Amino acid sequence: MEPSKVFENRSFVERVRGRAADVFFSLLLLLCMLIPFQPRIYKFLQPFSLSLINPGWHLPPYFEVHLDIFISDFVILLLVFYGLKKSLMQWKSFWEGENKFLSLFLLISLASIIHSPFATYPLPYWRWMHLVLPAGLFFLLSRYRIEEGSFSKIAQAVLAASLLECAIAIPQYFLQHSLGLKVLGEPTLMGRHYLGSHFPMSDGSVWIFDRLFYGVRQHFFVIRAYGTLPHPNILGGFMVLGLIMTYYLWGQGKKRGLLSGAIALQVFCLFITYSRSALYAAGFVTVVWVLLTSLKEKKISALVWVAGGSFLLSLGLLYPQLFERGGVVSYNAVAQSSDALRLTVQDVGIAMLRAHPLLGIGFNNYMLAFPTFAQGPSLPATYIHNLYLHLGVEVGILGVLSFLIFCFLVLKKGWEHRQSAEVLTCLCVFVAFLCIGLVDFYPLCAQQARLIFFLSAGLVMSMTRYFGSRQSR
Repeated sequence: MEPSKVFENRSFVERVRGRAADVFFSLLLLLCMLIPFQPRIYKFLQPFSLSLINPGWHLPPYFEVHLDIFISDFVILLLVFYGLKKSLMQWKSFWEGENKFLSLFLLISLASIIHSPFATYPLPYWRWMHLVLPAGLFFLLSRYRIEEGSFSKIAQAVLAASLLECAIAIPQYFLQHSLGLKVLGEPTLMGRHYLGSHFPMSDGSVWIFDRLFYGVRQHFFVIRAYGTLPHPNILGGFMVLGLIMTYYLWGQGKKRGLLSGAIALQVFCLFITYSRSALYAAGFVTVVWVLLTSLKEKKISALVWVAGGSFLLSLGLLYPQLFERGGVVSYNAVAQSSDALRLTVQDVGIAMLRAHPLLGIGFNNYMLAFPTFAQGPSLPATYIHNLYLHLGVEVGILGVLSFLIFCFLVLKKGWEHRQSAEVLTCLCVFVAFLCIGLVDFYPLCAQQARLIFFLSAGLVMSMTRYFGSRQSR
C-alpha cells in the first residue's frame, strides 16, 4: 500500500476516534449539568409497582414501594454504550486495582438481597441497579483519560448548574414556598398536610434584615432551601461540589471578579440549606484546597479573602436563624432533639448489624426491617445518619469493608498526585462526601449524591492517568 494511502487511513481512524471521544465527553458534560435537575419519574410505573407486592407481606406504610427512573439513567446508559463500543469497559477492567473492590461491593450488595427474606421482591434489585449505574461512571472514567483543558469545561458545566440552582433556591428561601418548577425536580415545600424541612423561628424572619424592613412574618418557622433537590442536605452537598469547582476555575486566573461573586452566591446558598454536615465539610475542604494549592501558587492566597469573606458575610446575614437552627453557632433544643433521635436510631442499626453481620439485612431493606428492631412504636422510622453504619446494616461487614478499601485506594491515588490542581479538586469533592457520610446517609442513597460521589472518584482516577502519562514523557 502506498504511504499516502496509509496516512489517509490513519487520519480517517483518528478522526473517527476523535468524534467518538467528543460524543463521550459531551454526554459527560450533559450529565454534570443534569446532576441537580433529576425529577423522580414514577407515576406511569405506579400500577406495575403495586402489582409487585405480595399480599402476604406486611410492608410498613412509610416504605417507598414505587419503581422510579431518572433522566441521568439514560445519559449513563449512553455513556456505557460508548464505553463498551470503544473498549473502555472490559471484563478484566472490573477486577483491576481499585475497580475490583467496587465490583466486590456491588456483588456483595446483590448477594445481600438474594440472602434476605425479600429475595423474590423485584424492588430491591431495581434500587440496586440505581447504585450500579452511577458506579458505572467510575468504571468508565477510571479507563478514560481527561486532559487539563477538558477538565476546565467540566468545572464550568458544574458551575453553570450550581448558579442556576442558586437562582432557584434563593428566591425559594425568601418566598418560603415552591416556585412551581416540578419539571426540574423541585419538591413541594408547603402543602395542606405537609411542611418541608424547617426549624422554629419566633418571628419567622429569614435573615437579619427582616427585622429592620419587614417586621414579623406570618409563620413562626423557617423552611430550609431545597432548590430542585429532594432535601436541603443534598442541596448543601451539591453546593460543596460547585464551590470546589469554582475554586479550581478561580485558580486558573481568568475572570476572577465574576468568580468571586459566584463564590459568594454559592456560599450564601449553602448557608440557607442549614445543613450542618455540608457547612463543616465545605469549610474543611476549602482549607485543604487553599493550603495545598498555595504551596505551589502564592497568588492563590487572595482566595482566602474571597472564600473567608463570603462565609463571614453569610454568617452575619443569617446569624439569628443559624442560632435558632442550632449545631453551627449554638447547640440548642432543636439540635439536641435531632441528635438524640439519630443516636437512638444508630443503636437500632447496631442491633441489626449484630443480628446479620456478614451480609446484612439486604440492600434497600433497612426500612422493611426497622419495625422489628425499633425500640417501641413511638420511635419514628428514620434512616441511620451514618453512611458506613447504614451500609453495614444493609450489606454486612463484608460489603462495607469492600467499600472502605475502595475509598481508601482512591484517596491514596489522589493524594499521590495532589500536585495536579485537577486531581486535588476532585479529591477534595470526594473527601467532602466521605466526611458528610460520617453524619448522613445520602451520599449513596440519593441519585444526585451518588452521581457526585462516583463522578468525583472517577475523575480522580482519570486525571491521575493523564498526570501520570505526562510525568512519564
